[in-house]
This record gives sequence, C-alpha cells and structure tokens, in this order.
Amino acid sequence: MNSSKHEMTIDCDSYEDLIKYFNPKIKKSLRNIPLQEQDDLNQEIHIKIFEKINTMKSITVPGFFEFLNSPLIKKSYENRKNFD
Repeated sequence: MNSSKHEMTIDCDSYEDLIKYFNPKIKKSLRNIPLQEQDDLNQEIHIKIFEKINTMKSITVPGFFEFLNSPLIKKSYENRKNFD
C-alpha cells in the first residue's frame, strides 16, 4: 500500500490486506447504523469487497499514448475539427 499527497494506490495482493485497509472507514460508517443491523451490513460490505477484487484486478488501463490513439478519441478530435 503506497500513499502520497496526490495519489493513493492500494496493492491488494490479498483479501485480508484490502479489508485491513478499509476496516477503519467501514467501522466509522457503521456507527451511523442501528446496532441491530451493524453486523449484517458489515458482512455484506465484506462480501461486496470480495466480489469486486477480481473485477479490479482484471481492469486494464491504457497508457497515455494508447489512450490518445484510441478510436473514440480520434473520432472526437475529428468531430471537433469539423466544427472549427
């Protein structure tokens, strides 16, 4: 887990690391929930985090030049040139 003033990246090699990272925020947010529902909601949040780990790991983000060369950006640029 690396953090700096302008950027926060989470190295989630394991589910436990991710839960440790988010646990303080989860607990703080659960204080606003009735006591009877806190355990259930806490469990649901943990389940959702577990479900999303694979999704997060499979996302590929293009590099800057790959993004600029993408068909959508090229089309947008062409459309803008036509309006000028």
